[in-house]
Amino acid sequence: KVTGLGGLSKLIFLDLYNNCIEQLGTGLACVPSLRVLMLGKNRIRHITNLEKLRNLDVLDLHSNEISTIEGLEALAELRVLNLAGNRIEAVENVCGLQSLTEINLRRNRIRSVSE
Repeated sequence: KVTGLGGLSKLIFLDLYNNCIEQLGTGLACVPSLRVLMLGKNRIRHITNLEKLRNLDVLDLHSNEISTIEGLEALAELRVLNLAGNRIEAVENVCGLQSLTEINLRRNRIRSVSE
């Protein structure tokens, strides 16, 4: 779980690649200035607790255990989203991400794409 980031209010880059993280936790709310969040190769199942990261530009969640795309609605600045190598079956809930220029969904279980 990601917690204990309270004293890092000016943090803009966080790389927690290749660990054993299962949940995002509420600790990310303490770093609203975060622009890049790298969480690839963990054990995350659900995208949660990101709504305070309104400045987030790059979100890398590749090679986790995510099955649905949700919890990204508030990320208006998100430009790059990497969800490769997860368990996603349906691509939905991404049409509201107006700043998105790149999305990587390879190595998933996609059966449908909708708005």
